[in-house]
Amino acid sequence: MTCKKNCARFKIGSLNDRIILQKRVINNWSTTDNGEPAYTFTQIAKVWANVKTKSPYIILDGIGQNAKYTHKFTIRYRDDVGNESFILFQGKRYDITNFVNELEQNKFLTLYAIISGAQDLKGSE
Repeated sequence: MTCKKNCARFKIGSLNDRIILQKRVINNWSTTDNGEPAYTFTQIAKVWANVKTKSPYIILDGIGQNAKYTHKFTIRYRDDVGNESFILFQGKRYDITNFVNELEQNKFLTLYAIISGAQDLKGSE
C-alpha cells in the first residue's frame, strides 16, 4: 500500500508533548454537597502526543459558532480511549468530544477536546 498525502503529517517524532489519559470513576458510596455521586479521575496511561490548538470561535457560512473542540491531540493508537475519557495536559483537564482512528490503520488516534469544566485536579496523577 502506498502512502497518500496525509501520511507525512503523522510521524512518531512529532509526538513531543507528554499528556495523561484519564477516566472518571464514580464513587457510589459518597456524594458531593449537592447530593450528587462523587467521582475521581484515574490514570489510564501517560503518552506522547502532538498537540494543536484551535480558536474556540469559528465562522461557518457567515455565521459565528462555537467550535466543537479547542485542542487536537494526536497519539499512538489505543483502543482504551474514547468520548468517556479525559486528557490532562499542562495542568488542565480536557473533555474528549470526538476521536478519529487516522486512515483506519490503528496507528494514530486523533482526540478532539475542549477544556473541561471539572478542573479539580486532586487525585488525578
